[in-house]
Amino acid sequence: MKHSVLNVKMLTPLFLAQAKMTGKVKVDQTFTKIFNLKTSSIFKVIILLVLFATFSFGAENSDDIFYFLQIGLKSWVPTIKSACLWVFWVLVVIDITWTFGKMALSGFEFGEFAATLIKKIITIGVFLFLFNVDYWLKILFDSFSQLATNVSS
Repeated sequence: MKHSVLNVKMLTPLFLAQAKMTGKVKVDQTFTKIFNLKTSSIFKVIILLVLFATFSFGAENSDDIFYFLQIGLKSWVPTIKSACLWVFWVLVVIDITWTFGKMALSGFEFGEFAATLIKKIITIGVFLFLFNVDYWLKILFDSFSQLATNVSS
């Protein structure tokens, strides 16, 4: 028995019902029908993308993106800063607990304890200072935008 490829016009519900009753629909014919439906859907999507190509491109003016980021930076800083400070203090507690716990288990002298405590206080103070200087974020952001301007011109 020879397999033939079905024509799309022949794939009416009546034809399919008759073919099922007579047993004349083959597996490759059903696959061809499904494959044709998939390719037609892909073709429709490609046509829509070509017709509406302006929606798929990026922003035409980079100043809009820059303005959006500047406004966002002003509103994001308090939220991000509070979350970062919370994580910072949790990590400080974990670090101090771990450091002085190890010292307590190994036995230590007062001089070693004082030196370790001073190192921890200075380290925590430096990072706390970096967290509390908000205008450095603006300077960093402005320096990157200036760098982009210098590169593009």
